[in-house]
Amino acid sequence: SGTPSIGILGAELTRLNEDLRDALKVGGEGGVFVVNVALGSPAGEAGLKGGDVIVTAAKQALQNPGQLMRLMQMASDNSLLLQIVRNQKQQNITLRW
Repeated sequence: SGTPSIGILGAELTRLNEDLRDALKVGGEGGVFVVNVALGSPAGEAGLKGGDVIVTAAKQALQNPGQLMRLMQMASDNSLLLQIVRNQKQQNITLRW
């Protein structure tokens, strides 16, 4: 769903819609927009920032925040490799919780 979620991640997320995609100049399809991040949370410790776009988690293209939460639940070692776009540049970060 496009509903913001915070949960164990410690970040408010929403589906990346067409307007956001155009404004951020993010190509492709799907993606999850990071609205904001709680200090000291797993998302904050990983280096996620408000305004980031999470494109993939565990090499799977993300369509919505719920998909990211499901991948977190399935991760056996409590970590996920995320590919994000920040300021039109792609980078990888490791999320641990």
